[in-house]
Amino acid sequence: MAPRDLLLLALLAAAGCAAKSPDPAGNALSNPGFEQGAELPSGWAPEQSPGKGRVVRKVDPARPGNHVLALLPAAGNTDPQKLLGAGQVLQGEWLKAARLHLSARMGGQFGARPRVAVLAMDARGGVLALAFLDGPEGPEPAVRERIVELPHETAKAVVACLAEGTSGEALFDDLALGTRVPERLEAAWSFPPTPVAASIRVDAGRVLRKAPRELFGVNTEWIWDGKGLWDAERERFRPEVVEAARELGVGLIRFPGGTFSDFYHWRDKVGPRALRPRTPATATGDLLAHNVGTVEIQSFAKAVGSGLLFTANAGSGTAAEAADWVRFTNHPSRGPRVGWWEIGNELYLNDGSEGTASVAKTPRQYAQIATEFAKAIRAADPSVRIGAILDESFYPGKPHRDWTDVVLPAVAPHVDFVAVHNAYAPVLPIDSGHTLREVYAAMYGATELVRASLDGLARRIAELPAPHRDRIGIAVTEWGPLFQVSPNGRFTDHCKTLGSALYTAAVFGVLLERPRVQAACFFGLIDPLFIGLLGQRGDRYAPTAGYLAFQLLSRRLAEQVVATACETATFDSPAVGWVPAVRGVPWVRAYAAKSGDGRRLTVVVINHHFERNAKASLRLEGFRASGEARVTLLTGTGVDAHTGTAPQQVPGIEWARMAEDPVHRRASRGGPDEVWLEERRTRTAGDRLSLLVPAHSLALVELARAER
Repeated sequence: MAPRDLLLLALLAAAGCAAKSPDPAGNALSNPGFEQGAELPSGWAPEQSPGKGRVVRKVDPARPGNHVLALLPAAGNTDPQKLLGAGQVLQGEWLKAARLHLSARMGGQFGARPRVAVLAMDARGGVLALAFLDGPEGPEPAVRERIVELPHETAKAVVACLAEGTSGEALFDDLALGTRVPERLEAAWSFPPTPVAASIRVDAGRVLRKAPRELFGVNTEWIWDGKGLWDAERERFRPEVVEAARELGVGLIRFPGGTFSDFYHWRDKVGPRALRPRTPATATGDLLAHNVGTVEIQSFAKAVGSGLLFTANAGSGTAAEAADWVRFTNHPSRGPRVGWWEIGNELYLNDGSEGTASVAKTPRQYAQIATEFAKAIRAADPSVRIGAILDESFYPGKPHRDWTDVVLPAVAPHVDFVAVHNAYAPVLPIDSGHTLREVYAAMYGATELVRASLDGLARRIAELPAPHRDRIGIAVTEWGPLFQVSPNGRFTDHCKTLGSALYTAAVFGVLLERPRVQAACFFGLIDPLFIGLLGQRGDRYAPTAGYLAFQLLSRRLAEQVVATACETATFDSPAVGWVPAVRGVPWVRAYAAKSGDGRRLTVVVINHHFERNAKASLRLEGFRASGEARVTLLTGTGVDAHTGTAPQQVPGIEWARMAEDPVHRRASRGGPDEVWLEERRTRTAGDRLSLLVPAHSLALVELARAER
């Protein structure tokens, strides 16, 4: 999502629009009903550059004697960052971490769409959050309202009425912004204590597929000593990281990027470490040491018992370079051979920066490059699996809508899989002012979008001619909970919470149940900042909640995925970040797998609910259990609870205070005792089992087949 209208709002703030320090308990806005003023309403600064339209105060056509703000857009109102509008500036300590009620009466007609924007800025004028209130689609005016949460660092807020479109008029009246949030809005994500009922049917006789170990893959990157893998002072891998990765049950390690793959020339990263040249991570930047190169990552994979997926440099490298890399990795002294090769990273992206612009490709360019690379890699080692990248996901704003149409049929004769980056969620390019429960609900809703997207891609592959349609699989080579990436973001560090771990477990269910998905790599294994399964706690790396979920599934889930259905209450998730609104999102999810000999059945039950326990009734078909089941719970003190890892402190960078759940408020109290695994035993009745799963928790149920 682009930071729409930021230029307009910054202009309003810089134009000398008088900043106000009102009583926030009431309405913080001046002249909110536009009753004062002449042609322009007093207290509101207009932004009406020539050609964009006019800003006027006029009599309300529907309510004589009442005045409204009217925005009359013209043909020049086409730049989404410089829309026709009017606004005012607020300031004061009351804005810090404020929880605000925003409402307005709006209407638009003849092509004009009304919006109200709230922009939060820090003391230096940097943008912290941008929240919108959208008007109705039809011509009839209507009242719209929402809760807006501002970051703790907010020093100033701009409120603006905006008009999209090039004709018609957008009308605004009765704006209100204050700290008193109506109970009816608070109740939207508050619930009675009664349990959520879930009816789960497991058909153990219907095997969907044997789950490959490569589904439990992770990403590692070469920068910063492998993001913490390597201890440069002692010239070794960190022992606690090696042990944690081994215990995690990793099946595949993707290297050397992300983004850095398409600037990675492998020959610079082999040989004596002291003699390796320092290079930037992308086209430009600081020169970094290459302590973790090909030999080191092969050694690490051997130590933890994992396979390897390398991303060949198709952005600034050559097919011959990639083929030589394949041959180099095949030397028996190196460690495990690299069995999976991906041709490039996200080469369809071009955000205008020097980095992406220097390597970005069009679909036809990439199709030709991928074909050349695949042939060269196949000649170097016919036994490896080769993948081409597709831009297939539920995300908006794809730069090349024809990427799959062009690339897939062109590369189909030459590759074994297609790689997509799906299931990042909810992705907030800029804070949208949503509450924590709205953001988490959108993340949970994204699971349904991932399911639909992967099913759609599977259908596209099935339409290919034989034998390609039977051979080509899908690899989701980057996925995981992702909120914000800026240090000033309220949600940046939320990748490590219990709620994010539940999302991780839910996506695993989608991947496991899709036979076309052959591999998946979570992003990432380790990070000194915020996005790793292992994060920094003090001077050591420690497991996050996501690690506990990943490990529980990789180590304890049986290998043959079986058909499972779950009937439960649902909710409608809002549009947040890259995730559109989703209707009918289940509060409870379930999936199951049995052992190859049929003697063991495992069932995963996930309760996403913020406050209510789930009462799950399991019915087993094709499997009769013995009298007792082993239940392992992943649970904690709240949906925003975490194990106490924290981003590395860097001079000059201050990390924002994390957003917190309004009920539990655990984000600021992280520690080893906030999220935990516990075991219970429960009785079964052969083919029936009743299970209570606490709120914001996951249960892994292990059942043994009854002896005849």
